[in-house]
Amino acid sequence: MNWKPIETAPRDGSPVWARGSDWGERNNDTHAGCVWWNGRAWVWAGHISNNLAIYVTEWLESPK
Repeated sequence: MNWKPIETAPRDGSPVWARGSDWGERNNDTHAGCVWWNGRAWVWAGHISNNLAIYVTEWLESPK
């Protein structure tokens, strides 16, 4: 898989698959899921409460 820095992910509101380390610490477990940019921050897709995805660091481009 070709993970890319989250800074290069599209910020047009489309969902992307992303991952990061728990609590932002590289030695912790990794989490992954679908996120989208809400205009100010990354948000976990599908969460009613719009939980911010503050520790995501990488994303995957969708296969074409």
